[in-house]
Amino acid sequence: MLPGFSYFRHPAIFRFYFILFLILFLGASFRENTISDLLSNISVRATAVLLLLITLPFIFLNFPSPSKWMKNSLINEIHSIDAHQLMGISAFLQAGLLVAMIIAILRMKKTLFTILVSTDLIINTLLCLPFFGVSSYSPSEVNKILSISAGFPIQTTNPSDVNAVFLDTKGNEWQNVNIYAGRVSSQYSYRGPLELSQAMPGMKNTSLVFAPFDSLASVVVIKQRPTHVRAKVISTTNCIITLSQNHYPGWFVKVNGRKEPMVASYTPINGAKTYYPPPGITVVVPAGESTVDFIYERKELKYFVVILHLAVLSWLIWKLFSSVKNINRSSSLSSRY
Repeated sequence: MLPGFSYFRHPAIFRFYFILFLILFLGASFRENTISDLLSNISVRATAVLLLLITLPFIFLNFPSPSKWMKNSLINEIHSIDAHQLMGISAFLQAGLLVAMIIAILRMKKTLFTILVSTDLIINTLLCLPFFGVSSYSPSEVNKILSISAGFPIQTTNPSDVNAVFLDTKGNEWQNVNIYAGRVSSQYSYRGPLELSQAMPGMKNTSLVFAPFDSLASVVVIKQRPTHVRAKVISTTNCIITLSQNHYPGWFVKVNGRKEPMVASYTPINGAKTYYPPPGITVVVPAGESTVDFIYERKELKYFVVILHLAVLSWLIWKLFSSVKNINRSSSLSSRY
């Protein structure tokens, strides 16, 4: 639908559709009286000035030096822009739009204000796209950096060895690059108060699915999806198998097609020792050859999606009938005169 849209994670997809909805809402609701009241509102004017003041520090701190642009080729300078300079340029564009909005507000230019608001939202949407945010890279270079893989390849690399962040030569950090390669990583990439730097301690040399206490057991992943991982297990005795996955509500396990409970500890029959598996999703597997399916499914989410689609479909049908009714009414009135 848009360049780089397939690289969006769920928060970015939500942001895009929210801005798109806001554009459509503004287009449908901005009428003469509404805009007049909006432009004469002192809170709107104060908000525009406040936003302009917020953008100024970003411009002064991050905007690239104009002297360098005059000495070197403009194209070369654009190709060498780093993340901080890009932020400065974005703030400069935003400040220009805000200045134009303030002028439109003071002069009560309704049409100009509507165009500027819509343009601002569209530009902010485009800046969310990877190919615009890192425009000095070609699509093939982006694919190479993100290691795009078709479908859902089976992961053979240990999660601790899969990089989650890529740092390029310009100092830009590419967050969560493992997602685009379809690989699970136990490394962290997001910083802040919710940082999970040690979400899975003691799992530095483990595979995606493994037998933590049976070195002779054979565990091979034969299917890997974001919500479904299947492994073939061969063991001479009963053993426990662990999936390197946070235990969110909605995960369950099937062994040979039969749903089995997940365990937090395991004591073998006639065994004197109790085993406590590492963090993850763990299930007991019988001796011999078994197929283990780790599945994530939230039925309430499915119900919500169905209800949402029905609501949108009902709204579209109502709008269609309303439009046809208005057309028939207009035709009836025109025929009278």
